[in-house]
Amino acid sequence: MYSGKKIGLFIPTFNGEKEIKYLLEQIKNSADLFDQKLAIDSNSTDNTVHLLYDANFRVQTIKRENFTHGRVRRHALEELSICDYIVMVTQDIKPFDNAFLKLVEFIDTHKKMASAYGRQLVEEKIGTLYEARSRKFNYPDQDMVKSKNSINKLGIKTIFQSDAFVVYNVKIVQKLGSFPKTICFAEDQYMAAKAILNDYTVGYTSKAIVYHQHSFSLFEEYRRFKAAGRFNKEYKELLAPFGTNESEGIKYVINEIKYYLKSGNILKIPKFLAINVMKYLGYKIGERSD
Repeated sequence: MYSGKKIGLFIPTFNGEKEIKYLLEQIKNSADLFDQKLAIDSNSTDNTVHLLYDANFRVQTIKRENFTHGRVRRHALEELSICDYIVMVTQDIKPFDNAFLKLVEFIDTHKKMASAYGRQLVEEKIGTLYEARSRKFNYPDQDMVKSKNSINKLGIKTIFQSDAFVVYNVKIVQKLGSFPKTICFAEDQYMAAKAILNDYTVGYTSKAIVYHQHSFSLFEEYRRFKAAGRFNKEYKELLAPFGTNESEGIKYVINEIKYYLKSGNILKIPKFLAINVMKYLGYKIGERSD
């Protein structure tokens, strides 16, 4: 038990046998931290569930067609409701140097903090330069505590966090109404917005580090940002106080082009632009979709 607090751990899984083994080893090394461990599996056809049982997880299943990001996280909060904090991770992260403990320690020092997320880095031999640069832009080396007072400076970045490696204060999230069952994308940003607008804070600690990369194809980037556009349309009123994604996107593109020019990586600019054109198209089409 951590400092008199109960800590839960939740992972949604699907056919993760190849990528989850390292994560489960790190969880075993942090066994004293977690009082309860829950996985909700979307009917995996590989060895994922057996690996979870071997790691002393309680495993529940959900039909793939019934899975949503909000539904499984809402259920996890109900199942682990006796916990003070719940760490929620995805199956593809690789924690580094007591990352779980550092994340919990950070949120526990901020009593009005609804959630906190850690720093994500890309493994040099696996991830692309584009993804490494994106991580650097979104996950700086300074800690942050974001509140209503952050909106003028950070805009939409005030509610940025990541569902890959995040911890929630259970009581605060319950007061905020938990996650909507129907939310299919950016449930972490939804909860951050709810928290900020209700005078709670959202934290980021650069000391809790995980390695995480996807290397999405252009079509996958398009599809992800189409989902982001739908999210922004559906929750337009909730997100309105934080400004637009477009302004932050322009800032990112300009920043990165300057980097590629200065670092002598000029030939990488066309692909970088192609990636961001696909993101923008996906986002705008998602905003206009029914």
